[in-house]
Amino acid sequence: MSVEQALVGEAQKFAAELTKRVPGLWDELARLEKQKAEIESKGAEIETKLANAQSASSRYQAYEGRRGDGSFRCPKCWICDHVDSTAFGPTGSRESGREVYPCRCGFRFLY
Repeated sequence: MSVEQALVGEAQKFAAELTKRVPGLWDELARLEKQKAEIESKGAEIETKLANAQSASSRYQAYEGRRGDGSFRCPKCWICDHVDSTAFGPTGSRESGREVYPCRCGFRFLY
């Protein structure tokens, strides 16, 4: 066997070794792409939460406990969820001697 033939044999071994890795590399790439999508989704979620937190002060400054129609406005819905709850007000029930103002968001105001 000549040197050239021996080199070709070595080249064939390298090629075969690398070719064996292809399926595993495709699997790893797919796994990383899935992780990337999950990270991007989580990043977008955090950016939304950050924007919400950063604007809380301005929403607080615009908050009024009563709406124009005289009904009450849920502070949690207004500050945290950016909505003007229409289902917030006294129910006539009492808790610890105080009137209960429940909201559909889960906030319970006792007055």
